[in-house]
Amino acid sequence: MRPACRTAASSLSYVEIHPENTVVIYTDGSQKPKPRRGGIGIVLCWTNDDGNEEERWESPLGYRGVTIPQMELKAVIEGLKLLFKKPPIVPPRLYRKVRVFCDANYVVENYGRAKFQWSQNKWRNRDGAPIENGDLWRELLKIEKKLGMRVEILKVEAHSSNRHNQKADQLAKASAEMAQEPPLVPGRVRRKRSSKRLRKGTVPFEGQEITIHVHKGELMRPQGINQFEFSVRSPGPLFEEVGLATARPEIYIREGHTYRVRLNEDEGNPEIVEVLLEVVEGDEDEGQATWLEGAGPPSAR
Repeated sequence: MRPACRTAASSLSYVEIHPENTVVIYTDGSQKPKPRRGGIGIVLCWTNDDGNEEERWESPLGYRGVTIPQMELKAVIEGLKLLFKKPPIVPPRLYRKVRVFCDANYVVENYGRAKFQWSQNKWRNRDGAPIENGDLWRELLKIEKKLGMRVEILKVEAHSSNRHNQKADQLAKASAEMAQEPPLVPGRVRRKRSSKRLRKGTVPFEGQEITIHVHKGELMRPQGINQFEFSVRSPGPLFEEVGLATARPEIYIREGHTYRVRLNEDEGNPEIVEVLLEVVEGDEDEGQATWLEGAGPPSAR
């Protein structure tokens, strides 16, 4: 029997036992602002035939225009993908289980929901609202199925004294500095007409008509809908507040344009249900505007 591997930074540090016949992967995601970009760090750890621990570090090119949850998820995905490298980094005979450690509550707490609830509910939550990053969650489950063995995703405290976790953090930050890859979600961003930031609940959804300027749009592929970030242009207390809502593909909206729209009455699942008219509000760069995938031409009015 091969001895288990231990990770220890010092005599007072956190100690993690790496079980026999298990590949252990430490992952981390990082994000940097102005311009917004992110990176991932991966430390692959296994026990060789002599009972000694071996490691593989990965700090690939980072991604532009991403969020920290996307990077935390992407780090786990790419960590698992390392096991499919040819020739194998870790000989398949050496492991029968994969254990992933990350410090992101978003990944650890939602992994079970993605596997047993969201995937069965067409990537929507109990309120019917679409799950963010559905494409990435779906890819993670697909890779797990391809592995054909047990995968555990466990929590390690952020900035702990675990040297593997510390190394993954360093690798993720270095990856973000080398951000060259495109964003992970199809979408477009235009000039924002508000200095305010998106905060959940600031724009009520009460079935009202409202004028909005759309500055960001993304395709939510698993649900077959689009998601838009906008600022309110209607005079009043909500002026310049920033909101987020989905819209069915037949709702024609373009980033960089202003519309009079009707909202639904569901705070848990905010949606633009009708475009009443397009509002001319200053010069818009028509040449820069693009349609989101699935959006058709404007309907005749």
